[in-house]
Amino acid sequence: SNAKASKLRAETEIAEAKEQLEAAKAERDRIKRETQVAKIERDAELERLRLEHDLVSREILDARSAHDHDHDVAAEPLETLRAQIAVIKSEIRRTQDETSVA
Repeated sequence: SNAKASKLRAETEIAEAKEQLEAAKAERDRIKRETQVAKIERDAELERLRLEHDLVSREILDARSAHDHDHDVAAEPLETLRAQIAVIKSEIRRTQDETSVA
């Protein structure tokens, strides 16, 4: 009877340990998935910022060539575009920093 009780206890402990193992695996997989999703979202945001940066860079080149003959006309849009580029570059740096931390 004592042996039966010991065996039952051991089986119960094993069953509980197996449940805990499954729960731990599920948690690990959930965290992995969340991390992958976060990385995909960061990569997408980084790509969006790069495209935006390229677009603004092209706008600057267009503004330069269109207004080379008249510096006064070009100065204001160029400054605005340069400010936009600075903002986007800092966003890119911040996104890259976040990505490298993860």
